[in-house]
Amino acid sequence: MPFVLIIVGTVMLVAAVQGTQAQLGSQIATDGQGFLKYAIAVGAVGAVGYVSDLRTISRLFMALILISLVLSNSKSGTGLIGNFQNAINSIAKG
Repeated sequence: MPFVLIIVGTVMLVAAVQGTQAQLGSQIATDGQGFLKYAIAVGAVGAVGYVSDLRTISRLFMALILISLVLSNSKSGTGLIGNFQNAINSIAKG
């Protein structure tokens, strides 16, 4: 957990030094909407995993969530794989 806070603090510090707080805020707002549904799903399935009888089912659903996260909308360029390809293409174009 401390590493997450260090990374978030560093990102905020860099945005403040560059004067791009507004762009960072708008980017987090647009990305946060898509991320929120996966965060809620992982939290709910993780909470079910605390019941010992449901632990196996919880782990299977967690695997399903992770697979759907990786494969979601990859053909339209908005999933994890599509975004990764778009990022590489934008870096390659310079």
